[in-house]
Amino acid sequence: MGAWGSAGTGEGEFNNPKDVAVASDGTVYVADPGNQRIQHFTATGGFLGAWGSMGSDNGQFAYGPEGVAVAPDGTVYATDTGNNRVQHFTATGEFLGTWGSYGSCDGCFYRPSAIAVAPDGTVYVADSNRIRAFGTAYPTTWRGEYFGNRWLAERPLVIRQEPGIDFEWQGGSPDPAIPSDLFSSRWQRYVYFDEPGSYRFTVYTNDGVRLWVDERLVIEAWRHPQRAYYTSTISLEPGYHRVRMEHYEYSGQAAARLWWENTVRYVHLPVVMRNYTPPCDPYEPNDRLTTPWGPLQSGQSYLAKICEREKNNVRPLEDNYYFYQPVLGGSVEIYLRLPPSLVNYTAIWLYDENNLNDPVTECSQGLVTQEETSISCGNLIPGKYIVRLYTNGVWDDVNPYTLRVTTSP
Repeated sequence: MGAWGSAGTGEGEFNNPKDVAVASDGTVYVADPGNQRIQHFTATGGFLGAWGSMGSDNGQFAYGPEGVAVAPDGTVYATDTGNNRVQHFTATGEFLGTWGSYGSCDGCFYRPSAIAVAPDGTVYVADSNRIRAFGTAYPTTWRGEYFGNRWLAERPLVIRQEPGIDFEWQGGSPDPAIPSDLFSSRWQRYVYFDEPGSYRFTVYTNDGVRLWVDERLVIEAWRHPQRAYYTSTISLEPGYHRVRMEHYEYSGQAAARLWWENTVRYVHLPVVMRNYTPPCDPYEPNDRLTTPWGPLQSGQSYLAKICEREKNNVRPLEDNYYFYQPVLGGSVEIYLRLPPSLVNYTAIWLYDENNLNDPVTECSQGLVTQEETSISCGNLIPGKYIVRLYTNGVWDDVNPYTLRVTTSP
């Protein structure tokens, strides 16, 4: 029926091709380990593209790839034999992720070769004298790479899976194979964020550090000497996001830590009030200025409850916080309907995010003395505003209140 290829390093040429995979569109992927690359062709051998080179960075191969497979979603998996890992790419070779290191542990390999993907997305890998199966979710551990220099250069001396980035080496190093000074490290994984929000990433380092989220450099403090905290807050949508942190140690003490938190809890309350009985505070906590629900949509009614809470047998004051963020400033109307149990015990205050100590007086009200109240004010500057409901030691676990914020230019 036909053939293509010859010995060489050019497009459509091969050096000991090892494996072939056919995608659902009929195109063909070839593992070309002698050239440390994957090549992509039409069904008749027309060259479409190639990716890979010798090395251990993302998208590089060492004595591989020996196996290639196409998943049901059209993405491509390849065994990176010399680096003892599996790499995952888009159909055109964009790096998506990787897992594996040398060893016999779960997620470790010893010279993986053939690879196949089942219709349900399960990945099967031929690894020495065993077959290993992996689910479609990304690993929950970090791939750690440790270098014997401070430039992340040359091949890592140690590669292993780490449960987290939380290291205080003091005067030592990550491994006996790594010098105690003038070393560098890289950790990366795909992290699943289950809700949208504004995430604050914090690193603690001694000495230099860089942090990427989805290829975006969010923290850069590549210098020494230092022992310091750095933070960066970014907005993320739900789903997998690639997180990568790099660190180097110059001399003396060494440390590296990373953690994050969602600083904004988004409102998920129903938009239909009829025949609805909401649970009590289903998305706690929104009882602090720093963790408001939001953003409220202009003109939309939201339901929630003031719930009983006890700490050390003392019933504290109960606050609920929300935020809205109009594109323009202008005016705002805040509508509140309370159950009778909360009337005369509830106040409503509005804060500018840039001044959380003093409420906006004309947009706030002391104790509400009737079930329905509406507050209007204008001449607000553009920005983020926080609505605070304050109750003086009362609660109602059964009857919800209604809050509606309407903005206009």
